[in-house]
Amino acid sequence: MGLVALASLLVNAFVLECEFPVEAIGDLAAELSRARAAAALLTAAGRTTYLVHSLYVPSERRCVSVVEAPDIETVHELIRRSRMGVVQVHPAITFAAG
Repeated sequence: MGLVALASLLVNAFVLECEFPVEAIGDLAAELSRARAAAALLTAAGRTTYLVHSLYVPSERRCVSVVEAPDIETVHELIRRSRMGVVQVHPAITFAAG
């Protein structure tokens, strides 16, 4: 894939990984709710941010979320505002389904 084609796929997506014990799964729902609220506040302030999708992998005790944001600084602000226990943040490339 050429550089121009690859650049057209970039959507300012980030993958957030956090460790979360299975016994505290109820707390995870609250954490994700805070993240959605923080994303809405950032969007209202002109930094369009979405918590696109989250999934929990019980065997790994890990939650993986996809966030769309204008830059990694906005993602770190989302994490700070929502008090997410994020272990790692990875810039990512999204591909259209289909």
